[in-house]
Amino acid sequence: MKKINILKLFFDLPLKPWMLPAFRGAIVEKVGKQHDLFHNHCRMSNSSYGVLYRYPLIQYKCLHGKAAIICLEQGTKDIHHLLGQGDWDITMMKQPYTLEIDNLKMSPFELKKEDRWMHYRLYHWIALNAENYEKYQALDSMIERIQLLERVLTAHILSFAAGVGWNIEEKFEVKIVDVAGYDWVTWKDVELMAFKLEFKTNLALPYNIGLGKAVSHGYGLLHPMRKKIRQNIKNDESGNNSKETDIIEQILEK
Repeated sequence: MKKINILKLFFDLPLKPWMLPAFRGAIVEKVGKQHDLFHNHCRMSNSSYGVLYRYPLIQYKCLHGKAAIICLEQGTKDIHHLLGQGDWDITMMKQPYTLEIDNLKMSPFELKKEDRWMHYRLYHWIALNAENYEKYQALDSMIERIQLLERVLTAHILSFAAGVGWNIEEKFEVKIVDVAGYDWVTWKDVELMAFKLEFKTNLALPYNIGLGKAVSHGYGLLHPMRKKIRQNIKNDESGNNSKETDIIEQILEK
């Protein structure tokens, strides 16, 4: 069991999913590349930037047709590099925009193993790297393919857990209930399968986080399936009822 901090920052900025890389780039340009949690790259000796292979603690989302940023743990502190700016003017796709906060929620979430199934939906989940894609294609039955996806999903949950410092000591289960389909998406000039599916696990996971590849760009979006599940994680939805200005002040004081 581990309690983590989550900050959900919703902007009054209409956004399409394909615009997320541009939105991410605009935010990185605004705060500066020296703050690596915003982009997960580090400066190399030749002044170029290399990828930091870690779970992103600042993630860019398109939620309900608008731009959003989800911050976890240290990300809830580093977001002050954006909120503390003298202005919130950004340039995205060569067009100027002024960011306005539509909603802001800061809340703790208790990560833990449950004694019952928790049901989730996963959207645009990039599950398969080149090696696993070859294994997936070579399998003869859908049952075998589902079992492979379950192993991959388990690994992605463990990657999230490691990223937020959650050591899952007990064995947990992951069962895919339904694969609704998949789309082909282009990621770094490579065509990849992005799945939409439903699964259950005996872990409590916060919604709107990402699982899998390219989560900082909005892929692998996690949602609870049912109203009763959302009630079980009401702290994740309702926040602490602080006003937005109070939350911003708390962040800037850190």
